[in-house]
Formats: sequence, C-alpha cells, structure tokens
Amino acid sequence: MELRGKDLRELMARIPELGIGIAEALVFKGKCFSLLVQMLGTRSVSERLAQLLLMLAELYGEPEENGSIAIAPQFTHEDLSHMVGSSRQWVTTTLDRLQKSGIVEIRKRQVVVLKPDFLSSYSNG
Repeated sequence: MELRGKDLRELMARIPELGIGIAEALVFKGKCFSLLVQMLGTRSVSERLAQLLLMLAELYGEPEENGSIAIAPQFTHEDLSHMVGSSRQWVTTTLDRLQKSGIVEIRKRQVVVLKPDFLSSYSNG
C-alpha cells in the first residue's frame, strides 16, 4: 500500500500523535544509520559485532536475575552478519569465541549478554 504525501499530511493533521511517532522513528533510524556508517568505516568486524550486540541488548534486552541481558528477538547468525557487513561463518566463529570467553551465551538462536562490561571493552578494540 502506498501513502502519498498529501494523504500523510492530512492524517497527521487529524492525528498529531502519528506525526510525532513518525518523527521519532525517523530520528531513531537516522541515528542507526549514522552509527552504522561510522562503525563500517572505523571499526573491525569483531568490534562491530560487539557494538551491535550491546545496541540490541539496550533496545531489546530483557534483564535476567543474574545480571545478564537476553536479547528478546531471535536473530540468526545470517541476520547479524548482514548487520555488521560480514559473512555468516565469521559471525558464528566470533560468537563461539565470545561464548567460550564467558561474555555471551547462545540459547537456541537467542543471544544472552552475560558480561556487558566485557563486551563493551571488546567493542572498543
């Protein structure tokens, strides 16, 4: 379905909350794109994956009793690889390494950040 600019303006005039929601979504998307461009140009793939996991934990994280953070949506390794600009195999290898280090845990495609502070230092190189 396509919504023309004129129709959208009329809807926003009738429902101001819609306009606010659209503006907030655009600001959020702009921040995500800005972060992505910065990460792709200045960070290693390992750092980008760590930063992505921290961002997903912040946006979608569900705190657990032991202080870890479960990322609520289930992302496949391929999903994560597309987000950081790498191969699925590389993401799998890196997640395995992070899991062996006790920084994250993988539960049926769900990533659980066990040590956010360690992941944060990992994301900064």
